[in-house]
Amino acid sequence: MTTGKDATHLLYSREGTSRDAAESVEPVRLSMRERVFQYIAGCGAAGATDFEIEAMLGMLHQTASARRNELERDKRIKDSGQRRKTASGRWANVWVVVLPEPAQGVLL
Repeated sequence: MTTGKDATHLLYSREGTSRDAAESVEPVRLSMRERVFQYIAGCGAAGATDFEIEAMLGMLHQTASARRNELERDKRIKDSGQRRKTASGRWANVWVVVLPEPAQGVLL
């Protein structure tokens, strides 16, 4: 089994090319994540499926779902519990923006 340190060494062992590649796409990745977030936010309570995100933003499935996964991990979006059919007739999760909690505090 490979430990985290060993895995990192293997990932970056080719004279830094993997690390360089990862670092070079970071600004683009963040920009794409924000585009996905803004699209889902713009859909309001209706939300959006991965298929809709891909189609409307012109992203490959792998790219769109990776950015959506990052947003879910960061608790910026969530599964709404709704399902919609895609163009292929399959059911898909509908994603919505996580609304901020109302401020809790003492009124003076």
